[in-house]
Amino acid sequence: MKFIRLEISMVVTAIMIAVTNILPAQNYSITPDDTIIGWVPYNDIYHFNFLQNNLTTGSLIFSYEKVDVVYPIGWTANLCDNGTCFEGFPNSGTMDTVFNGDVGLMSVGINPGLIPESSLVQYAIWEVSTPEIVDTLTWIVTAGEPTIINEISSIFDFIFNPQIHSLLISSNINDGFEYFVCDLTGRALIKGKSFQSEVSIDVASFKTGIYFIYILKWQTIVKGKQLFINN
Repeated sequence: MKFIRLEISMVVTAIMIAVTNILPAQNYSITPDDTIIGWVPYNDIYHFNFLQNNLTTGSLIFSYEKVDVVYPIGWTANLCDNGTCFEGFPNSGTMDTVFNGDVGLMSVGINPGLIPESSLVQYAIWEVSTPEIVDTLTWIVTAGEPTIINEISSIFDFIFNPQIHSLLISSNINDGFEYFVCDLTGRALIKGKSFQSEVSIDVASFKTGIYFIYILKWQTIVKGKQLFINN
C-alpha cells in the first residue's frame, strides 16, 4: 500500500485515546482533549472536530502549522478551520477571529472510499498573543468498524535492555502493528511500523527518564504503557 506523506518537524503530541476532558491552555481550552481516534465508514465522509473555546472576555486569533500528515493513496482528506475549508492540508494558516462566546475550529474530513487503512494528521496550534504555548492536535482515523481490545496487558509488552540500549516491543498481533515512543512532553521520538509480532528499537540516544509506548493496529486500538529508560 502506497501512502501520501507530508511532514514538517515540530512538537508532536503523544498518541492517546480521545476523552471528553478539556485541555487547559491559558486563555483558551481545547475540546475534546488533544487527540481524536475515530473511524469512518467506507465510501462515506466524516468530519472530526477540535474546538478552541475562548475563555476570555475579548477576542482570540489562532495560528497553526502542519506537523505530520499520512493517509493512503485513494482516500480523500482535507482540513477545515473556522474560516476556510481547504482542498488538502495547508502547511500553515491563521483562523478567522474567535470572539468572546465563540469557538475556533480545526476539522479533518475523510472519505476512505473502499480502502481499509489508517491515517495520521497532526497540527500545532497556538493563540497569537501567547505563541510560546503550543498545543498539538492529533487525528488518527481508520476506515471501517472499530474493534477495541480491552485486555491491554495481554496485547503487548516490552523489554528494555540497558546493556545494548535496545527496546523490544512484542505483541500477539502476528501480522504487525504501528508503534510510537513519546517523551513526557508528548513528542513522538520514534514511530514506525512492524510487519511481525515484535520489533527492536535502538534507544541509545534517549536520555534517562520516563517515556510512553503506544501501538496501533488497523481497526484495533492498543493503549499505551509507561517505560523508564536509564541510559
